[in-house]
Amino acid sequence: MSDEDVGNAIEEMGDEGFKEAAETKSSKGLSKTLVKLLTYIVGGIIGIILVVTIVVITVKFLDRGDRAQTFKEFSEEYQGKTPPYIYFGMIDQIRTRTADKAPHSVSVKVEIGYNEGDEKLATELTARNPQLTDLVRTYFGSKTAEELLTDEQAIKDELKERINAVLTNGRVESIIFPEYQVFEF
Repeated sequence: MSDEDVGNAIEEMGDEGFKEAAETKSSKGLSKTLVKLLTYIVGGIIGIILVVTIVVITVKFLDRGDRAQTFKEFSEEYQGKTPPYIYFGMIDQIRTRTADKAPHSVSVKVEIGYNEGDEKLATELTARNPQLTDLVRTYFGSKTAEELLTDEQAIKDELKERINAVLTNGRVESIIFPEYQVFEF
């Protein structure tokens, strides 16, 4: 077919034929895009199903089924339940400096625990309040910041021993610090 024949064919087809040919081309492009989109959607769904399956299998493997977990029971001695103590909180908040070359500030509130019903000890603690306040201040002033920041329980134990060494009518059973701060001055 020559160029002239092509031109005649186009004229014979008219505008409607030309539009029809263009629609056919665009519908082929649209169908390719639709197929691509559907392929991505199906791939995403398969990926999600695969991930969920792997998670379910992993959880079942790690859980090893629906076996109930059992825990060993401990004796009462081992559990370490402490009896309720009465706390003597009359010692004022202590503020002092540590024994460091570049001293730190210490701010501590000490409460002393003793057995319930020990009236003699309660009376002695009240009577020795100024002495106990000085003892606590001296104790914290003799320590370095590093010592005070490393093991709080060891500090409580040592302070309890020092207080018990002063007392004559009973023993302190517990020391707590409702407030305990060591900071650079």
